[in-house]
Parts: sequence; C-alpha cells; structure tokens
Amino acid sequence: MHLPMQLFYSELISRLTTQRWCSSVLSASFPHFAECCLRCRNVAVIEWQQGFVFGVFLPNIGYKAAIFATFQVIAGIRAKSKNVGSLAIRVQVANLMIKNSILKFMPKTAKGGLVLLVLAGFMALSSCKSSEVSSSDFVDNIQPADVLYNQALASMDEGKLSRASKKLEELDRQHPYSEFSRKALIMQTFIAYRQGAYSDTAAYGKRYVALYPGDKDAAYAQYLVGMSYFRQIPDVTRDQSDTGRAYNAMLELTERYPDSEYVEDAKVKMRIARDQLAGKEMQTGRYYMERREFQAAISRFRTVTEEFQDTRHIEEALARLTESYYALGLASEAQDAAAVLGHNFPDSQWYKDSLALLRSGGLEPREQPKSWLGAVNRKLQVLPPDFNRS
Repeated sequence: MHLPMQLFYSELISRLTTQRWCSSVLSASFPHFAECCLRCRNVAVIEWQQGFVFGVFLPNIGYKAAIFATFQVIAGIRAKSKNVGSLAIRVQVANLMIKNSILKFMPKTAKGGLVLLVLAGFMALSSCKSSEVSSSDFVDNIQPADVLYNQALASMDEGKLSRASKKLEELDRQHPYSEFSRKALIMQTFIAYRQGAYSDTAAYGKRYVALYPGDKDAAYAQYLVGMSYFRQIPDVTRDQSDTGRAYNAMLELTERYPDSEYVEDAKVKMRIARDQLAGKEMQTGRYYMERREFQAAISRFRTVTEEFQDTRHIEEALARLTESYYALGLASEAQDAAAVLGHNFPDSQWYKDSLALLRSGGLEPREQPKSWLGAVNRKLQVLPPDFNRS
C-alpha cells in the first residue's frame, strides 16, 4: 500500500477513536452499509487493516462495526473494479456513507474533517478512469438447493468427500429452512464420521437430533454421535471421558429410539464402554494398593462392585476388597467380601486366592446380609443367566 493511503487510514482511525460518539449511534448508522459490505468475498487486501484496527485502537464494538464496514467497501472496490480509483467510485461510496446517516450524528467540527479524509483517501487509491460499480459485486451467488444437493451427491459418488462437505455447508447456509438443509445435515454427519472428524460428527449429530427429534434419521444421527465418542475410547490408563460420553450417547439411543435397528449394536457398545470404565477404576485401585494406600484402593474397588457388577472385573474387585480389608486389619469386612465372591463365583481363581489368604490368618468367609456387600450380593443374584460365573 502507498504511503498516502497509510496516512489516510491512520488519520481516519485517530478521528473516529477520539470522538465521543455513542456506539449505538454508530452501529445504527451502518445498517445497509455494513450489510452490503460484509457480503464482499474478496477481503485479502485488508488483512493488515483489520488486525491493526481491532487489536489496538478499537475496543468499542460500535467503532469496530463502523471501521470494518468502511474497510470492506474499500477492499471490495479494489478487488472487484478494474478502475479502482475512479471519481465515480469515490463519490458513490462517500454518498453511501452520507445516506446511511453517519455524518448526521457527528459533531459539526468533525463532519468536514471526515468527509475530506474519505474523499482524500479514495483519491489516493489511484488515478484510473471512471467505471461503474454493480450491486451484484457485493451479493453472494445463490444457487438452488436441489442443485447444491445434487452436486454434493455427485462428489460423494466420486469419493470426493471434502468437496461434498463444502457443497452441503453452502446449502445449509443459503437455504437453512429447506428440506434439503435437513438432508444436508445428516449427510454432513456421515461425511464427518467417514473422514474421522469425530468432534464435527458429534456436533452435527446433536444438532440434527435437536432440530428433528422425530425424524426417521434421528436414530441414525444419535448412533453416529455415540460412535464418534466410541472411536475415541483410549487405553485404560488414560482419561475415560470419551468412554463415558459414548455410553451416555448409546444409552440415549436405546431410550429414545427403542425400535431402531441400531439398538442392538448400541447395547454391545454400551457393554464395552462399561467394561472400560470399570477397568479404569480397577487400574487406579491397583495403583493405590501398590502404594499401600488401602483406603483409597477400597473406594475404587467398591465403585466397581456397586456400579459395574455386570462387567468381567467384578471377581477381581471382590478379591481385591478382601485383600485390602485384610491388610487394614478389618477381618469381618474381608470375610464378607470373600463370602460374596465365593457365593457367586465358587470356581473362580480369585476366590481360591482370597480363601487361602483368609485361612492363613485362621479366618473363613462369612457373609453379612445387612452390609453394603450384602446389597451387592443381592444384585449379583439377578444378573442374566448368560453372565459368566465361572
């Protein structure tokens, strides 16, 4: 940019920021001006101005709107018009500012200075010949919804998922309330999942279910939300937040859409997620045991026995409880845990080890029906017949 234009912008910013104009007045002055300017697509030439203005001089939102609109018009003219410095363009933009009443609200002492600054700035753009500015230069190219949708389908058939996603985004932006917008949203959810963009998948899927909860594709959208979290389940040694989200999403699917074709697979994923959550508790409990922090370990093992009885970790959890209680000298609790373990898993190696531990101290398993372990025992009695009790 030439030096005169830099001086123009600096002076314009200085004048605007030093005047005590109400921000609401400035914002109200630009309704049509900002609207047409923000539609300009070619704004690369004003990148430094935006950062310069927004980052340093304009903390007030009204000033931001005013300056941003001004720079958008300048950028649009520079990008769209071959003769960017023509007098017709300069006068047209100046008149546009006047018609939108920005000058009406300024102090009289500032009006003349700002008009001169605007005209001088546009005179400094160049000295090219006159040309006309069309309003179409500032308006998006709107395409019919069915055209955008079919273009997206064609791109998908060709395996060009990124191109298809862009067409669907354009469709949703241009026709947000159409039937094609609904179809575009479920397709965006699928494309994001296929591309491994799981955060986008969850966002699209949740939005679809929120907007169209009774639609035939809502169950599929909810299923993809659950799968987006399920695919991110990490190793048991790491944080299991995504595991919990996967379980909750699949649970919501089974509760809201019980007749869906995705329910059976959702239940499988829920069992896997629960087993992973229980495994995390066991891993943490074993860590505490190694450090001989038995009270903290008991808290983790108790969580498994009370909340995850239907996982494969229940046997070890009861055995670890027996060991932890015994290490703390709580003989009755250790006997109770071993009794529950032996009652439900008599052939388990974990029970044999727990029994040997108790007998080494002259103790035998003894159940206490009124204890919290007694409540766990009653829950274990109603597990499905296919639950592994070996």
